[in-house]
Amino acid sequence: MKSDNRHLLEVLAEQLAAFPIEAHLADDPKIIEDCSAFLRNVIHFWNKYKEEIPSVDALTTIISIDYHNVMGTGSREMRHLININEVNQEALKKVKETLPEDGSFDKLEADDLVNLTDEGLAIDRLINDTIESVIAKTENNLIRLKKTSVKLWNQSSFDSSVIPKGLFVFISHSTKDKDLAVKISKELESIGVMTWRDDKDIVGGDSIPTEIGKGLERATHFTLLYTNTSKNRPWVKTEFENALMLREQTGKLKIIPILLDGLKPPTILGNIKGIPFESFEKGMTSLWQSLGVPARSRISLEILFKFQKRARQALEQVKRCHQENQFWTLELYESEFDELEDIETYFLAFPIRGDETTYRRFEWTMISWPTEHPEEIRPSYEKEFYSRRRAAIAGSRLLNSISDIAERLIVLTEKIEENPLPHAITGGSS
Repeated sequence: MKSDNRHLLEVLAEQLAAFPIEAHLADDPKIIEDCSAFLRNVIHFWNKYKEEIPSVDALTTIISIDYHNVMGTGSREMRHLININEVNQEALKKVKETLPEDGSFDKLEADDLVNLTDEGLAIDRLINDTIESVIAKTENNLIRLKKTSVKLWNQSSFDSSVIPKGLFVFISHSTKDKDLAVKISKELESIGVMTWRDDKDIVGGDSIPTEIGKGLERATHFTLLYTNTSKNRPWVKTEFENALMLREQTGKLKIIPILLDGLKPPTILGNIKGIPFESFEKGMTSLWQSLGVPARSRISLEILFKFQKRARQALEQVKRCHQENQFWTLELYESEFDELEDIETYFLAFPIRGDETTYRRFEWTMISWPTEHPEEIRPSYEKEFYSRRRAAIAGSRLLNSISDIAERLIVLTEKIEENPLPHAITGGSS
């Protein structure tokens, strides 16, 4: 039993060292929730038995790091995850070195350890099931997108250069109107229009006036959500007064009042016509017109085919990594990393966005200096970090974003199919 307990402690330490990294790579609420519950149970176990377990310092280090990084909200940048991994792996090595073969584990209840490691295995299955679910969803959406694209090709009625370029919309709103501001922002960003909102573009420590000024300087259009809530808000007033000044100075900024609660545009805006937004759909139709973006004209066949080609590459890479991810430490070859990094770069720059923010997970994180040929300085990736398992987890998050974009493209292409444009095809596959 002592030997069994020692083995189970090693397994538990391995799970603790791996799961905070994997939970944040997956960025899935269910996985993070289960990892948090698992950690709470480990802490309870630890408080009960830590006096009886050798290697207490190393295990305490792992548990402490996990607590701060699993229980904390929000995503983690890649460099941060790599740092967590380095410290956890060093502590895990010490655990294995300091747990004696004949350690005194008499007071440990075997069931407690078995239950914990089984809970860890359940999280492992959840991660695998989540990856497989995302792969299936992405595969299905790409099949659907291919069918709608082929129909449009056969109809020969698709505009080829219609994703808007250079549009940047500043959205001024009160805090209580944030939900509508976010909804408008997502609708615009879904087809490539850049937006600025104070709640997403001003972070702690920033100078509010300075950041507002930067946003206005970049903006081609200024939209004012004018409601009973916002009309007396000082910052909203400051923003549209600054927008008016900028328009007078440059003549470039177009101001668009978005009206709710039966209001008319504020007197200071003069004779500028507003857009009634009591109906979101009708309001967005008018806003698209004001931005000069024709209805059903926001994508091209060339972009559709390029998207599908790159999406299929991502899908095949993730599937291949997932099929081999039972070998936790199996290294991801540099050529495979290069391909995933290139694919991720393409989708992060894609003009149409998914519903959620996607963080870079395949990136060069350091500079290496080869000892034999120092002139060959180049960025490199962390070999100890990028296993095929982690590539599959991170890749599934990328696939989630790709699948979301595919769903948006399906909606757009189906609308075009219902109301074909009178232009001949000039785009093609690439």
